[in-house]
Amino acid sequence: METSAVHTYISDISRYPLLTAAQERALAERIASGDRSAEQELVNANLRLVVKVARRYRTAEDQFMDLVQEGNLALLRAAAKYRASYNTRFSTYACLWIQQYIVRYLNDMTDAIHLPQEKKSFAVKVNRVRNLLSQELGCEPTYHEIAAYLGTTDDRVARAASWPVCTASLDAPGGSGTLTLGDAVVDGAATPEELVIRRAVKGELRRLIRILPEREQAVIYFRYNFCRSPAPHRLGEISAFLGVSSETVRQMELRALVRMRAFIERAGQQELFLTA
Repeated sequence: METSAVHTYISDISRYPLLTAAQERALAERIASGDRSAEQELVNANLRLVVKVARRYRTAEDQFMDLVQEGNLALLRAAAKYRASYNTRFSTYACLWIQQYIVRYLNDMTDAIHLPQEKKSFAVKVNRVRNLLSQELGCEPTYHEIAAYLGTTDDRVARAASWPVCTASLDAPGGSGTLTLGDAVVDGAATPEELVIRRAVKGELRRLIRILPEREQAVIYFRYNFCRSPAPHRLGEISAFLGVSSETVRQMELRALVRMRAFIERAGQQELFLTA
């Protein structure tokens, strides 16, 4: 059950009337001319949309209003950027912003440990060498054997083995090829261990996405359904969100995938298996 505070908030925002498409276009034109009151009017009329989206993501009752607050920040930004020329309802446009803000908030809350890139890259090498030596030796290698292979000290390998780094891989060519971020459909027959690994890999991929420019981050989030929608968003939806053409979104997606693959190769991560 929702708390009384949530009920009170929902009751308060319900007093704002919903807008027609014509009213949204009129407000968008006023916003484009610098009218801040029109921006606030558009936000107020869509506060219930934030509540609706936030309900999809909450895992605890005491977290709900934090998600709503994050979604309201997204709503403010969406209202400031919305234009009548996008030829889409504001709720469709704003929903993408709200999802993006809420998902980023949840990711930041769960990423309790952040390793410097140098440490993360070394830990990846240790994991790769451990797998390689395990195949060659037929048993789990010792820290000394891994250290000898890498030309480093036993202590450094032992420390790296304790760091919470999960190796994952973008298993596809860049450039003119198609780089697949993995199957978005969860295998119902997967074991609990496999599901844990998938969640860890997806967390690593989210951190990798953060190297991208903001607009390319948004494209990857929505195209590969990191916002946990019922289905990945279409090019047309994302183009309205960013205010560009569908072809531009497609090109941004390709650039982002090439960027990510190049980053992984520079970091020395050659063996990556990804199930988004």
